[in-house]
Amino acid sequence: MYIYIRSMSEAQSKIYDKITAQSREIVKHIIKLILYPGCSYIDHWQHEIYSFLNYVPKLKSNNKLPKEKFISKCLKVNNDCLDNCIWQVMDEEYELDAASVDIQLIEEVVNNYQNWLAHELATKGAVAPRQVKAKLSELTCS
Repeated sequence: MYIYIRSMSEAQSKIYDKITAQSREIVKHIIKLILYPGCSYIDHWQHEIYSFLNYVPKLKSNNKLPKEKFISKCLKVNNDCLDNCIWQVMDEEYELDAASVDIQLIEEVVNNYQNWLAHELATKGAVAPRQVKAKLSELTCS
């Protein structure tokens, strides 16, 4: 007799909704790290990025972690509106002086972080705060 414990697993559609709901905030906070490299809020923003998405539950259908391709697809939902996110961040942080940055650099950093996060979540299911901070610091040179 086999007993399967599935209380910590979720349907793929629920996981998709959770990840896509957090992806825009992750993108906006990465933009903050890039636009305001010397800001005293960097540690706070890095911690917020960690808190938005630091684990994924197993799939209810097979009790396995979602595949990297699926997680990556969920994370990249908001990448097509980076211009809008940049303006929104600049409006929210109007009291700070934004660095002059090429949008291609922002795209590259956002994509690299999302790819790294998707890989970590698909293979381990979770990331630690220190891992996220180290990766963000590496990507943004802060």
